[in-house]
Amino acid sequence: MKDEPFTKDEVDSFNRYTHFPVDINKEFSETVKAKEEEIRNELAHYGIKEMSEKLKTAIYYYRKAIYNGYLDRAKARSIAPPVSVVGPSKYSGNVQRAMKIEEKIRKRIETAEKYIRKAIVEAIKYKLPLEKIEKWLPLAKKAKSKIAFGKLYATKVKDDIEKKEEKTRHDEDVLRGTWDHVLRSEGRAFYVKFEGMGLLKES
Repeated sequence: MKDEPFTKDEVDSFNRYTHFPVDINKEFSETVKAKEEEIRNELAHYGIKEMSEKLKTAIYYYRKAIYNGYLDRAKARSIAPPVSVVGPSKYSGNVQRAMKIEEKIRKRIETAEKYIRKAIVEAIKYKLPLEKIEKWLPLAKKAKSKIAFGKLYATKVKDDIEKKEEKTRHDEDVLRGTWDHVLRSEGRAFYVKFEGMGLLKES
């Protein structure tokens, strides 16, 4: 699908019943490019440079949902034109039908966004943000096992909290050991992800 997919007739149809015409090709292009940039930025946070085929397909359906949304909105406007445009005299617009079309548009876009989110979650499932890798990988390599790293992780987290000038109530609970089991579990999970990413192999 092109970045500016609408024909002149489709643009004119969309703007027929409004005092504020817009360039729907421009709006479409800006909307989908912003979404794709948002996706790329999130993937980059996990060191992922290439989109999976599943994610590419999800983006295609998102673009299609946005595209069809403009066409259907033009149809909704023709079914129930704004009174401010056509005037109140003997108004015969089918407002309920137009509202159903608008609801269909909203649900279609929401569904497309859910598919994108699902594909992103799948892509990053066994990944960690780059800043976490940089911080914890050296310690994980020293630990040699997930159990040992879980303990080191919990200790390091508490050491970092100790250095803070101002501590929250949660910080105080962590220092008392209340969250040790959670921290050790989180550390073990990190270690498993490092293994899955092949970062703990001997060079």
